[in-house]
Amino acid sequence: MRTHPPSRRTCSYLKLMASFKTICCHEAAHAVMRHLNGMPPGFLWVSETEGENGGTGEVVDASDELAVQLAGVAWECGFNSQRIDWSASKMSDLEMASALLTERPFLRGWRIVETAGGSVAEERSLQDGLRYALACVCDRLKPHRREIEALGDLLAIKREMDGRAVGDWMQTHIPLV
Repeated sequence: MRTHPPSRRTCSYLKLMASFKTICCHEAAHAVMRHLNGMPPGFLWVSETEGENGGTGEVVDASDELAVQLAGVAWECGFNSQRIDWSASKMSDLEMASALLTERPFLRGWRIVETAGGSVAEERSLQDGLRYALACVCDRLKPHRREIEALGDLLAIKREMDGRAVGDWMQTHIPLV
C-alpha cells in the first residue's frame, strides 16, 4: 500500500498545534516555578500565537522573579540549558531576565577561578550568569515535567485560568511539603 505525504495544510496545522502546545507548556512552567518558590498564583492566558502568566502585583524576591522569568525558556530547551537556541526562545523572557541580572549583578553568582596565586572568586558575566541561572531553573523544574505538561494541556483546553484555579490545581498536583 502506498502512502502519500501529508498535505501542506496538514503540515501547517501540525506545526501550529506543536507551537500552541509549546506556548501552553511555556506558560505552565512559569506558573509551576511560581508555586515552587512559594509565590501566590497568577492568571494564565494563551492564544494560538502568545501567552501570559500574570503576576499578582506583590513584591517578590529578585531571585524568585528571575527563576519565574526563565521557567518558560527551561521548558523550551527541554530542561537542558546547553540545548537552548538563544535566538529562537521567547525574547521578552530573556530580555527581562537579562535586565534583572544587569540591575542586580549579585544574582549572576560567583565562580571560582584558579590562578597561580590560588583560588579567586569572580563575578560571572551577564551571559554566564544567565546560563547559570537557566541551568538552576532547569534542574529545579525537570522533576515536574509531567505536571507542567498536564497544566499546559488543561490550559490548551480552557485558554485562560484565574489565579484561584491555578492555585487549586497546584495544591492538588504539586503539594508543597
